[in-house]
Amino acid sequence: MTREKLHISEEDFRRYLKNEMTENERNTFEKELQKNPFEAEALEGFEAVPSANIKNNLAELKEKIH
Repeated sequence: MTREKLHISEEDFRRYLKNEMTENERNTFEKELQKNPFEAEALEGFEAVPSANIKNNLAELKEKIH
């Protein structure tokens, strides 16, 4: 996760939930969650869904929005 990003990416959420981040990346990710309550709430939603379904669910939501 780079500091230039305005929002946490779905890939970052996935990597965090699958414990694929380094300790520094996890620390940065968690600091970003503290700054943005919307993204902290999004993490709660991601935790409630099996990680295999996240990509499909996001694709469906994007389609509905358009």
